[in-house]
Formats: sequence, structure tokens, C-alpha cells
Amino acid sequence: TGETTVYRGQEVVLVATDKNEEEIESDVDFQIIAGSNLATLDDNTLTISNSAIVNGEILIQATYNNLVSNSLKLTIGETPVTAISLSANGNTNLELNKGQSVTMTCTLTPTNTTETEIDYIFTEGSDYATINGNMLTVKDDAPSELVIKVKAKSHTNTSILSNEITITVTEEVVNLQTSTGETIVYRGQ
Repeated sequence: TGETTVYRGQEVVLVATDKNEEEIESDVDFQIIAGSNLATLDDNTLTISNSAIVNGEILIQATYNNLVSNSLKLTIGETPVTAISLSANGNTNLELNKGQSVTMTCTLTPTNTTETEIDYIFTEGSDYATINGNMLTVKDDAPSELVIKVKAKSHTNTSILSNEITITVTEEVVNLQTSTGETIVYRGQ
């Protein structure tokens, strides 16, 4: 009985061999004997479902000239994240007022990764902002023109880092209009 690990979305080409380890090239019928909800089989190509549960098991057997092979056990493994793309409101460079918040969004590669836990790290300006979940909030005491930089990283494999987003702190612009219709602009009042 052989055993190996496979991953969501993976295609596995099945090969039958005789007792001399020589490939049998025709008239081999492969069957999923357990775990058919985790994969599909087309001739000798097994495709693991993108929604297959981690540690799920698939058993495969081959039939040739009325002989039934031993079973091959395939276990669904964790699909690790290989890349992270980070944005905030669809941007990687933005301005926020003091006290303002923005939702950060991570796009994970591959899309069928089983690893979805992400940590955020400040690379600049950590004293003047907070992160709660995926929400970044600029503190009220942040100086104007301060730059805050953030990256996302894989919780499991900390060497997988995202691009950096840059947030520049601005002060709210207030427009006042006089009785004569003149507009006066104040920044940070």
C-alpha cells in the first residue's frame, strides 16, 4: 500500500506498473474506492477538488486483466500560501485624516490555499496607528504628513511578506464661506 500527500487543485497522473516495476500502458481501469467526494477521475488523471478537506483521504485501485492492484492512499495536505498582495480601499498609496480608518484587503496566492491566517506588521509609523483585525486606524495625535507603512505576512510562514502600503496622515480641510461669498480654507483647524 503506497501513501502520498496531494493538494487542493492538483492533478495527479496515475500509472500502473507490473511486478517488475514496468509501466502497464493500456487497458488499466483506475477507480476511486474511498474519498470520491474529494476528487474526480478522468481515465488516469485524478484532480483534487479545490474544496477538499485537509487530511481527507482518497483510496485508488487499478484493475488490469481481472487483477486488482493494491490501494494507493492519498492524503490532502495543507496548501500553503506562496504570495500575498495587500491593498487598502484598492490602493497601495493613500491619505488618511487623523482618527480615520481604512480596511486592508489581502489577496492570497494560490486562491485555494488552506492557510488564511494573516498578520499585519508596521514597517513605519507604528506609534501613530492601530490595527484591529484588518482595520487600520490613524491615531488622533498623529502628526500631519507622517508616513505609516504596513505589510501583511503569513502567520505560518513568516518569510512570506506582502507588498507595502503607504498611508500619509493629513489634516481635515475645512471650508468656510464669509457673508460676502468669499471662501476661506483652513487646514487642521
